Order: sequence, then C-alpha cells, then structure tokens
Amino acid sequence: MENLLIGIALLALLILVLAAFYPLYRSIRLGVDKNYKPGISDKILNRIYIAAFIGIVLMFIFGRGGDDKPLLERLAKDNHKAKIIKQASGKNNLHVTFTTGGVSPGSYLLMASNTILDDLKIIAKYPEVDGDVLFFVNADTEDHYGNPSKTILMKIAFDMAEFKKVSPDTLKVGPDVLRYYNKLELFPLGKSMKAEFCKKKTNIYLAGKFCY
Repeated sequence: MENLLIGIALLALLILVLAAFYPLYRSIRLGVDKNYKPGISDKILNRIYIAAFIGIVLMFIFGRGGDDKPLLERLAKDNHKAKIIKQASGKNNLHVTFTTGGVSPGSYLLMASNTILDDLKIIAKYPEVDGDVLFFVNADTEDHYGNPSKTILMKIAFDMAEFKKVSPDTLKVGPDVLRYYNKLELFPLGKSMKAEFCKKKTNIYLAGKFCY
C-alpha cells in the first residue's frame, strides 16, 4: 500500500512539472496566433492539477504513515508478540515471539525466515532498537494426547548495528537473512527441520553459515 501511494505521488509530481509548462506554451500560442482561444484543454489542465495535488497529499498522509506508528504497533500481528528490553548498557534489545507454519519440515524454517526478514526491515527503521533483536520461533504441534500445542524451534538473534550495514532492503527472500545472525540456539524439533531445510542447495547458498 505504501509503495503504491508513493508511486502515485511521484506520477502526480511528474504531471505537475509537465503541466507547469502549459501556461508558457499557451502564452506563446496567444502571441503567435491571434485567433487562438483557450478551451477545453484549460479545464482538463485544472483537473490534472487537482488530481496531482490529491496524489501528493495522499502520499504524505498514508505513504509515510507506517513509519510514524510505534514499532510495537507495527509488529502486532496474529501469533506475534514483541517487547523492548532495556539493557544495563543503555541499549535496547527487542524480543519477538511468533509461530510459524509449513507443509513440510523444511518449509517451516523457510516461512520463519520470511517473517524474520519482514520484521527486521521494519525494525531497521526504528533507531530506538540499537541492541540485539532476538526471535523466539515456535511451531504449531500436537501433544501426546493430540491436543494443539506449540513447540519452540529456535532462538535466533541479530545485532541491529551490524545488520543495518547490510542494507536490509537489498535482501529479497527469507533465507538471505539467516546468514547474518549473531546468536543461534536450535531445539530438537528445530534441529531436525534445519536438516531438511539445508538439504536444498538454494537454501545452503542463501542461508550461508546457518546451514554449516
């Protein structure tokens, strides 16, 4: 939504620039051709100005609105919890807990990496998180009695100061982000899922040290 509004605003700005030359063109025509009379084109131009103005206003109201929201509000989603932890050093860490899904053991970590990447791109825009971001990744499972349960797969942390040097927006797919962790703790189910995830050559290439 934000990218769409920014695109509309840029198009509107281009229209405004082009339309700004129309009065000059019209004055030249009036000077050269005494029979020239402004007509329907003037009405169209006025409408273009109005549409362009509305487009730019929409960009400033909505296009930038996401970054104006508090970080924890932006991270608030289903099966998603986040809280800022103040450190003795004065730095702010962020703990994010979420539940991932999948259709096969390897796909659970693929889906988890997509969520982590999306979250880190948001977090990188908020300077108040200047320490580590620690993700607690769970999966929906069943207990011995067949009741729905959650099992932790892994804890994975990222140093935001280092991660920002990567230019987060250049990372396009989830597994890309896994190579940049600075702390990793895998639990039994997570270890077996990692083994399946890292059987794919593409994942090994993208995730780097995560698979070694």
